Amino acid sequence: MNIIQISDCHLFADKEKVGYNHINPYQSLQTILLEISAYKIDMLLVTGDLSGDASEASYHHFEQLFAASNLECELRILPGNHDSIQHLLSVFSESMLWLNSPLEFCNIHWKVHLLNTQFQGTLGNISKKELDELQQQLQNDADTYHVIAVHHHPIDCNGWMDKHEWVNRQDFTQLVESFPNVKLVVYGHIHSDIETLQNGVLYLACPSTCWQWANTESFGVSDLKPGFRVIELDDNAQFNHVIKRIN
Repeated sequence: MNIIQISDCHLFADKEKVGYNHINPYQSLQTILLEISAYKIDMLLVTGDLSGDASEASYHHFEQLFAASNLECELRILPGNHDSIQHLLSVFSESMLWLNSPLEFCNIHWKVHLLNTQFQGTLGNISKKELDELQQQLQNDADTYHVIAVHHHPIDCNGWMDKHEWVNRQDFTQLVESFPNVKLVVYGHIHSDIETLQNGVLYLACPSTCWQWANTESFGVSDLKPGFRVIELDDNAQFNHVIKRIN
């Protein structure tokens, strides 16, 4: 099972608009999708902030770029703090969104859970209902390995983005770390590639498809290039992952 994770595309209604480091998010996403098309993948996972201005046009831009990439894979999208859930629901079919979690795969013993952490402004939160449902699913599938995908960072990054936190993240981490069959938590939001092993769970932050944040005490932008993460899930709880960046 091969998954490619992208995050924080920040598309604008104006395809010519540029952001930090003079990066045009439409053009950088177009380049990344072209590179991804060279891979044999089963799922493209977007962990939030597909849009940068919550405009309906920005979602249609993504829809068109994905179609033009000719990727023959499933598409799954999570909302981020910049996203309009209304537009996500109107532009994309329910089968492409987080609403049908968990995703099961018949040939391997893995499930992928897609959780919505959108809350207030840049802050994240997960409802008690979703946490209770996740706990029940993990209990019911104790012989299955699990990947959980969210937008906000569930553990501190020890940088300025911690001001834009997931306010009840400890409730989430305490839950997932109590289940040894949860192997991976993947997320976006911080525009950085950070890998942290905590209590048996590997937390993987994904680069942005546009500008990268510097993980510093005060606001900063990194000169690293836009990127994506490739994840390969095998049986027997084995997995591999690697970050790729455009030139």
